[in-house]
Amino acid sequence: MDRPRVRWDFNCIGLDSPQPLSHDELVIDSDGNRIALREGLRVHLYEPDRDWYDRPDALLADGVVTWHDPDDGVHGPQWCVRLDDRGAYHESDLPGFVHPAMTPAQLREKMYQAIERSVKGVPDPDRASIKSSVATWLGELRRIDAAESATDASRPG
Repeated sequence: MDRPRVRWDFNCIGLDSPQPLSHDELVIDSDGNRIALREGLRVHLYEPDRDWYDRPDALLADGVVTWHDPDDGVHGPQWCVRLDDRGAYHESDLPGFVHPAMTPAQLREKMYQAIERSVKGVPDPDRASIKSSVATWLGELRRIDAAESATDASRPG
């Protein structure tokens, strides 16, 4: 990861802000450091996740700690986090992140295969729901092709 981060349940995303972080005043980050929560503390969050090819690709987010004491009689007082505008993203979205386990050509081939599978046999009403995924994949393919071309151009001969 790019820095020590506090483990967080990303299933909370989508709830009204602020979102639950901890009932305890101390949390442990990914490097084993004890972090004392307090109002206004900037926190970096993570949850282990995997990408399409079953490689580690943690979910990440950043935000600010707040104290929340609801009046609903159901939820007790707790430390919460107000996520910044970026929201959640994958570790692979960080600039310069590369999965060392797969070459650009292998990754491109896997992505082409995923695109093929995604559109085969899909009923017309459902095609719109995969449009954004395909656009994302194609953008990633363009990025990979550009990186591969730059690598090829730098090789002697």
